[in-house]
Amino acid sequence: TAAAAVLRISGLSRMSAAAASTVGSRLCDAFAAGVAAVDPESLVRRSIELLSDVQDGEVLRLRIRSSAGECRDFDVAGGVGFVAFGKAAGGMACGLPLARLGRRFLGGVVLAPAPTRAERSAGLGFRLPDDSGLASRIRVFEGPRDNLPDETVLMGSRAVSDLIDSLGPGDLLVAMVTGGGSALLAWPRLPLPDYRAATRALSTAGFSIAELNAVRARLDAVKAGGLALRCRARGCQLAGLVLSDVVGDPLEVIASGPTVPVAPAAAGAALQAALETARLRGVDARLPPTALKLLQADEAAAPAPVAAPAVANFIVGNNRTALEAARLRLLDAGAPGPASWQPLS
Repeated sequence: TAAAAVLRISGLSRMSAAAASTVGSRLCDAFAAGVAAVDPESLVRRSIELLSDVQDGEVLRLRIRSSAGECRDFDVAGGVGFVAFGKAAGGMACGLPLARLGRRFLGGVVLAPAPTRAERSAGLGFRLPDDSGLASRIRVFEGPRDNLPDETVLMGSRAVSDLIDSLGPGDLLVAMVTGGGSALLAWPRLPLPDYRAATRALSTAGFSIAELNAVRARLDAVKAGGLALRCRARGCQLAGLVLSDVVGDPLEVIASGPTVPVAPAAAGAALQAALETARLRGVDARLPPTALKLLQADEAAAPAPVAAPAVANFIVGNNRTALEAARLRLLDAGAPGPASWQPLS
C-alpha cells in the first residue's frame, strides 16, 4: 500500500506499529494534499476571472493571476482562443470558463499524450463541453507518450497554426503550457523522421534539458518563443499559463519556451555550447545531414524578441505549490514541518 511504501522510504518501520501507522498516515495525507494542490483544472479555474459589463453582462476583459499573485487584465473585445499542450493539457483546458465566454470563444486546440486504457476508463483527460456549439470549436489531438513527435503531433500543430492565423488585433490567445509540451507541439524545419532522429540522438546522449532546448530552437520554429512571434505577426495578444515541472521555473525551459522569445545572441551562444557538447560526445556524427545543416548555418535573420505588452506569462502552479500544500497539511495535523523549502537541484 501507499502507507507501507512511505514507511519503508522514511525508515519509520523501526517505530512501534501504532506510532508508525500514525506518522505514515499523516505523510500519505500530506502527499495527497500536495497532489491535489497542483490539479491542473483547479489551478486554471483559480487563475482566470472574467470581468463583465455591469449593464448587459457581456464579457469584456479576462483577468489572469499567477500563483505568486501577479495579476493582469486582457481586453477581449474581439475574442478568445486557446491552445493547451503537454502532459496536463487536458486538465488545464477543462478549467477554462468557455461557457461564460459564449460567442467570444473563437476556438481551441488540445494536444495531450494519448491516455492509457486505465486513464481512459477512469475518465481522465480533456472533457469536451456539454454545449455542442462550444465543443464543435475545439480540436483534440492525442500524441505519443515517448516524447517524440509523430504525424498526429504535426496535425495538431498545424491546427494550432491555423487557429493563430484566424486571430487578429483585439483577440487573445491563451496558451496553457505544461511539461512534455516540447514533444506535442512542433513546427519542425526539417522532415519529421530527421527531426525525430536528431531528438533521439541528443536525448539519449545525456544532454541537459537546456542543451536539448538550444538545439530544438534551431530545428523547430515553435520553440524559444516561436508561438509568441506568430501571435505578434497576427497582432493578437498572448497569455501563457504555465504549470511548471522544472525546479526554479525557468520559462524558457518549460516545454522549450514557446511563449518566451529568446534574444538571438543568447540563443546563438546556447546553441554553440550545445554543439560543442555534441562534438565532444561524438553525437554530431549521428545527426541527420538535414539537422547538421540547420544547426551549423548562420542565423542571419534571427527574429527579434517580442516586446511587452503583446506577451505575458504566468506561473499558475509548480513544485513549490505542491510542497507548500503538503507542509500545511502536516502542520494542521500537529506534525512538525519545515519552515521553508530549498531545491535540491
